[in-house]
Amino acid sequence: MTRQTKQRATLMSLLRTSKQHPTAEMLHVDVLRELPNCSLATVYRLLSALSEEGAIRTIPTEHGANRYDIVEDDHHHAICTHCGQITDIPDMVSDQARSEVERWTGFTLNELRLEWRGLCPNCRTKAHQQN
Repeated sequence: MTRQTKQRATLMSLLRTSKQHPTAEMLHVDVLRELPNCSLATVYRLLSALSEEGAIRTIPTEHGANRYDIVEDDHHHAICTHCGQITDIPDMVSDQARSEVERWTGFTLNELRLEWRGLCPNCRTKAHQQN
């Protein structure tokens, strides 16, 4: 486990309160408000360690920078393929479906990541207005 430091505590607090699924760079800007000497490399190092521990999720995007999400409840994501916006959606996969997947595959499942991809309402409206 990553040792508890001011940087780690600040990063976890920021992720806990963020609804944006921020990038490392976005988090670094916010961390600097509380810890002006914290480097971007430290933020990346902590994010990597926290992701390996399972405390946060790394969400790869088609727009370059990974996004990050704290793991506090089971949920999935809807991701806009145009602007990259990420929205949480509740876990609607039943225990029966999980059991069936385990039966079909022989796997013992311990995690499910479901990503729906498409256009967010804002990008869909813009695309419709351009046509």
